[in-house]
Parts: sequence; structure tokens; C-alpha cells
Amino acid sequence: MGGGTRRAAWLVVSIALALIATSSASAAPRSVLFVYRYPSSGNYAGVALYYGASAAAVNAGMNLTRIDLGLRPVDSQGLVNAMIPGFDDTRDYFVTLRCYDSSGRESDNSTVGVIQATAVTQGSGALYQENFESYRPGADPDAWLDSASRAAAPGDAALFETMQLPDGSMAFGSPAASIDIHSHLDATGAAAWNSYEYSGRLESDSLGGSAGVTVLSRYPDAQFYYRLARSASEPYSLAKRGDGALACATTASTGVTPTVGGWLRFRVRVTRFDGRNRVRASLWPDGGTPPSAWQADCWDSTPEANASGRIGVYSSFSAGNHWDDLRVDLVAGDGAPPGYATTPPPVPPPPPPPPPPPPPPPPPPPITPPPSGGAAAYTSADQLEHWWRPGWDVDDLGRDFAPGGGVDASEDGKALKSTDVSQGGSANAEVDLDGSTESLGNFTLRPYGVGDTWSLVAWVRPAKIPAAGKRLYAFDLNGKHAVASQSRISLVLDSTGRFAIEVSDSAGSTRAITASNAINTAQLGSAWYQVVAVKTAKSSLALYVNGVQVASTGVGVPAQTDAPRVLRIGGRVYDSAGFLWKGGIASIALWHSPLRSAEVTALYASGNRGVDLR
Repeated sequence: MGGGTRRAAWLVVSIALALIATSSASAAPRSVLFVYRYPSSGNYAGVALYYGASAAAVNAGMNLTRIDLGLRPVDSQGLVNAMIPGFDDTRDYFVTLRCYDSSGRESDNSTVGVIQATAVTQGSGALYQENFESYRPGADPDAWLDSASRAAAPGDAALFETMQLPDGSMAFGSPAASIDIHSHLDATGAAAWNSYEYSGRLESDSLGGSAGVTVLSRYPDAQFYYRLARSASEPYSLAKRGDGALACATTASTGVTPTVGGWLRFRVRVTRFDGRNRVRASLWPDGGTPPSAWQADCWDSTPEANASGRIGVYSSFSAGNHWDDLRVDLVAGDGAPPGYATTPPPVPPPPPPPPPPPPPPPPPPPITPPPSGGAAAYTSADQLEHWWRPGWDVDDLGRDFAPGGGVDASEDGKALKSTDVSQGGSANAEVDLDGSTESLGNFTLRPYGVGDTWSLVAWVRPAKIPAAGKRLYAFDLNGKHAVASQSRISLVLDSTGRFAIEVSDSAGSTRAITASNAINTAQLGSAWYQVVAVKTAKSSLALYVNGVQVASTGVGVPAQTDAPRVLRIGGRVYDSAGFLWKGGIASIALWHSPLRSAEVTALYASGNRGVDLR
């Protein structure tokens, strides 16, 4: 540029563009980052902004519109701010800056920035949106947590970070070629999102590995998710991580192949029907026209209990994968997809002749009044397998006390004294364990009538929080005497003061869930808690405390059988040292069916005394 020398240093110039839709209302402000050289301060007279329909048009100087920003003050950081009205909020703009001097002579173009269009709101509202422009390079965006290679657990936070693109804009990226890594949105409520659409842009600097996005992720509880991803230069396709497989109306592939450095827009929609998750996806070149129909439309081949989960991004064996303009919108479910259950049902045979009329029905049985606590009657009393209360010994659960109320301390009690039992055999019976030497049990292998579906209810009064890394066992039913776990059901209190239930299958594969809230330590030794665990085959495991559900999972629930087991109440089956319960236990019950939440509430309202569960 004539009339003066250029500064040797590069200056960062950020233009904060508050874009106003030409139709009417204001759109959300959008920003773009530029880098450019400008003349010596004696010649600097102002900044002009040029925009066009593409980066190529801007670089070639063809069909550009010029906006004079005038003499903008530049602070010590080289930052310039301007508000520019008149941009259409539904399209992208490619923009560049030029400085000019008092004679009107202009500098070269800055880098070309992109003012992204704002996505059209879908469904009933946006849950999340982020374009990463507010972050500096190398930052970890808010609420994004990276998981370790081939794992669901949190990993190195540097696996994903914000990265500056050649055009000066910011994106989310994977700077390293790690194997099978993810980042998950851990924003408030994200784990419970369901029936939503995840949209944005993605791009890869090379096609040597894999990259994509995930939906309905169960991070950090399990490696369960649906993925839209490419492998090398193959087309982007839908896949499932977890038990079962996807069925599709045509194919799981979108048919869209990646190109090096080519940005693609994506949409992934997840909805629910017939106990299944439906996953649809489409991709198209950034700046192009979206397809009129979904390119891939798939669903779970079998019913799937997991109906909610987080969004995420995925990268493997390749650095330089980028994601931008991420957004999540609520959508309404729209039923089964084409191709689902399209086989017509067989034609039934003609009905047989009608049978003779049945005899008149017997009169209905008398209505049973609700329990004495005033709660509505529960309906699973006929499925009660065992009910233990100190000194009552219903169905001999654990053979812990003789029917007359005395202590049977031969093989079943461990250093238990008669004085540890309060009002044995009465409605107010309880046992108080010292946490040091006392527990109850039956160490003869025997079936207990509970298999893959069951409910466990216990009234307990903890008087101690265990040391770090330890757990206190209120109840332990295990298929092995040794430390190994087999068909196990364990109710514990952990070192954070939270109740937990742990179950395992015949091979020892274990799943545990923990209450979301801790007990009140100020009430140790005085407050009673009703703790209920409900297992429904492999589909769900739930935990309730005082009538309120505090944890649940539909992922990784192991199958169980009514294998012969041994029992300990107030301790662990094998080597209870350090695991013995300290405090009171008033009653423990086992059902061979799942209690409904209303029944759990009714049992809690009835109290831990004075109610005959039979």
C-alpha cells in the first residue's frame, strides 16, 4: 500500500456483528474473527468490510458488497468492534476486512471469515447451541467432557479442544490421533434428553481414521450410544453401540462420502415408538440444499429400555476432525418408520361355534382395608417370598431367630446377644448391631425364591459412615461363600453416606447403582430409612429411599437365577471384617416380582412397625 509502510506485526481484529434479520425481529448476535495487516498509524483512516456468496468470490474480489465501518478505535489487544444491521439471518456470509488511509487506498484482504446462519428452530424449542466463537484456541468448552480411549469413563481433557480454522473462525476439534475417543455434553439435564434432533457441521483434514457424532449416549455409566460416523473414506452410516442391532427401512448408510477439508451439515433425529428408539440421519455439503427426505432411517431391532442420553462427538485414529454450530432441538415423535412390521398378519381361522353361556359369577370378595399406616393398599403381598423381623422369623429368612423370640446364635448369629434385640416378637421389634462383631446369617446354600425379577425392602437405621473405600452391608445374598460374586444381591451404605444396590450374574459380572443423595449425618443412629431395590429382568434396576426413586438404570443389568445362595444380614457373606453394619435393622422383605412405585410409596407410608406384610 503506497504512502506508508506496513506494520510487521499481525493484529487480531474481532468484529462482533449483531445481525438483524431483514424481515423484522432481531436475531441473536453472531461474531467472526479476522486477522489482517494494517498500515502505519499515520495512514490508518478506517476499516471496510466486504462480503460475498463464497470464500472464492471474496478471494477473487467478485460481486462483493462493501460496508464502510469508518475509523474504528483499536485497543491495546488489536480489537475492533462494530454492530452491522441488515444481514439475512438464514444464510451464511463470507466476509473480509480491508484498511484504508486518508487517500482511500486500501490494504490487502484479511483472512476470510464466515458469519454462520442461525439454524431454524425445530420442534418445541432449543435445548442447546454452541458455535465455539467465544473460546480461545486450545480451550475446553463448558460442559464438554472427554472420555478415555475405548472407555465410557472420563479421560484426558486435552483429547478435544477448541481450534482456530484457517478462515479465523473457531470450532471444536480433536488435535491428536487417539483411538476411539469421545467427548460428551455434560450440561444440566443432558442425560435425560429424549426425542430430539442434533444438528451442526463436521469436517476432517484427513480421511485416515474415523469421525462422527453420537446421540442417546449413556456416558459415564456405560458404552451405549447411537453413532453417525464414517470409517476412512466410506459413506457416513448409522450404527449402535450396545446390546442388539439396528434395523433400517433401506440401509444404515446415508450414501454421503467425505472429502478432505469439505464441511458437511448433519442432522440426527432420535425419537421413540413401540419400546424402540428410532434414529434418522442426513448430511449435505455446507452451503448446499438439505435433502428432502432422511437418507438413513433405522430403529432398534428389539425393544430398548434406554430412551434418553447425551449428545457427543467421536474421533479415532485421525487428528484434525472438527465440529461446529452444534445445536439440539426438541422434536415430537412421529410413530413407526416405513418398513417396520410391514408383513401382514396371518388370516385367522374362522371362529368356533360359541360355547354355552357360563354360570353366573361368584360374588366379589370383600375389599381388604388399607394398611394401618393410612397408605393405599399394595397389591403384591401374595408374591412376598420372605419377611424377616427380629424375633418373628417369617418363612425362616436366614434362620436368624427362633420362633419364640430367642436368639439362635449357633451357626446363624455372630456374637449376637439377646440384649441386642429390642421387643423381639412384637410389632416394634428391631435388632441393634455393633458394627464390630455382630451379624446374622444362614451359611447353608439354599434357593430363596427370587430369580431374574425381584424386589428387596429393608428398614435400617445407620449409626456409622464407613471409611473411604469401604462399604457397610445391611444385606448380602450370594451364590458363593468366597469373595467371588455369583447371583449376588447386596444392599450397602458407602463411604459418601449413600445407599447402593449391587447385583451380579452367575459369572460374577456386576452392576451397581448408588443413591443420588447422602443421608443426614447429623441423624446417625436415630433416623430410620426405608431402602427398596427393584430388578425387572435385564431391563431395569431401580433404587428407592423413603418412597422416592433415587437411582435407576436400563443398561448392563445382569441376568440372575434362583441359584442356591448363602445369606448375611448386617454383614458380608465372606469375611465381614470392616464391612459389618452398625445400627438398627427392623425388617427385611423379598418379593419374587417387581414392586410398582405406588406400592413402594404405600409400604413406606405404612412405616417400619405394626404392619404385617403378609
